[in-house]
Amino acid sequence: MDRLNSDEKKIVHYGFEIGLIIKAFNGIWESVVGFLFLYFPLIIGRAVKFLIRGEIGESPQDFIVSWIIKLSNYSVSSIRVLIGVYLFVIGVAKLLFVFALYKKKLKAYIVYEWILAAFVVYQSYRYVIRHEVFVLLLTLIDIFVMVFIWLEYLRLKRKI
Repeated sequence: MDRLNSDEKKIVHYGFEIGLIIKAFNGIWESVVGFLFLYFPLIIGRAVKFLIRGEIGESPQDFIVSWIIKLSNYSVSSIRVLIGVYLFVIGVAKLLFVFALYKKKLKAYIVYEWILAAFVVYQSYRYVIRHEVFVLLLTLIDIFVMVFIWLEYLRLKRKI
């Protein structure tokens, strides 16, 4: 990190800030969707039906489409509560970590690196098993964020 010139250090810092912004938006999105799952399940059901309306017309008997509709229609089910709580808690945790990183709390850098590493391992496993492109994209974003969090951590640690 000491070998970087001031322009390179700025790029690292900007990369870190972009990663924080991505994670903040992700945390907000997860918190809102989790809240909606918990308290407004009809909105979730309608949104899901709106998003997959084309697929319903093309293949109404499709297993995945039917499963998504069935899942979105649960109004009092434990799965809805589980999804809602999970998304809300994960979203709020991300927002708390983003805030701690923004405030330059050094311990938060290490803890969040470990959390992201665990997600990268799990998402990589999931990608290998299911070949979900979206999971691969999330994994690459998490790795991007991890790199810049680590570089920013090293930069801040050297300042102390």
